[in-house]
Amino acid sequence: MLILNIVLIGESGSGKTTLETTSSEILRKGFGMFSARYLNFVESRFQLQAAAEIREGRYPNATRTAMSRHLQLSHSGTEIMDFRYTDPRGGSFFEHSAIPEAAALKKAILLGDAFIVTADASRLAKGTNSTEIRRVLSMLRLGLGERTRRRTGLVIALTKTDLVDWNDLGAKKRILAPFQPLIEAASANPHLHGIVVPTVCGPEPVNAAVPALWVLHHGAEAIAERDRATAAEARRLARIERAKENLLDLLVSRLITGTPTRAETNAERHAASAATADHNSVTATRHARDLRSHIPSSLFTF
Repeated sequence: MLILNIVLIGESGSGKTTLETTSSEILRKGFGMFSARYLNFVESRFQLQAAAEIREGRYPNATRTAMSRHLQLSHSGTEIMDFRYTDPRGGSFFEHSAIPEAAALKKAILLGDAFIVTADASRLAKGTNSTEIRRVLSMLRLGLGERTRRRTGLVIALTKTDLVDWNDLGAKKRILAPFQPLIEAASANPHLHGIVVPTVCGPEPVNAAVPALWVLHHGAEAIAERDRATAAEARRLARIERAKENLLDLLVSRLITGTPTRAETNAERHAASAATADHNSVTATRHARDLRSHIPSSLFTF
């Protein structure tokens, strides 16, 4: 089963853990026909407690340690995708001296399947912290440019947006300004699919599950693309096998052994593989469409 590696990027205190915990709790309870669960029992119990505290307005302390959590997405009770959240090194790669952590982040960017960038909108609105976020966004932009061609979901998750005065046009500009180079670069890359999501976590969450839904949607699209490619390759191999048939093999098969030729057997095997991949592709496409239906169409995509 495909494991979608979702890389969380953001400074310590930007709300990565809170957003991931809240999002996973919403998915655990069920979102349409979808649901998710932690694959580690101890981790599941810990996250349930953390989610309960967030609902009461008690938020986890900022962490600077690496994190990895493994979950599984199901549709109508059928397992469809494993996904893993990874935070390479908390917020430490924002420090000038954190060369090993910066290397770890670059590696995570090259190997990641999807990215959720968190930024504290309330701090950006005040004009603070933009230097730090610009630094890591530059690393992300350059790293994404070095990747091989594959579908990648990208989320700019603006956290703590309930603390922002959105009537202040200057605040809006200060919040979005650091992300413009990344948005422009992603818009020019047909393999990158981005969205900006203002989020609120706590007793009354807003859009908290959307970042996960967006990257899972593109994960399902990637599965569908992979299966379509598998089907096309299987049909190509079937054609090659059929072209190997010759008159002597056919005569022996029909008049003596009464069994299919080796070429016919191989061609049928490849044809069956193509049919299975076609079916899987249709299913994955349906899952991707259903996930997309839960994402507000009013959000800015790029």
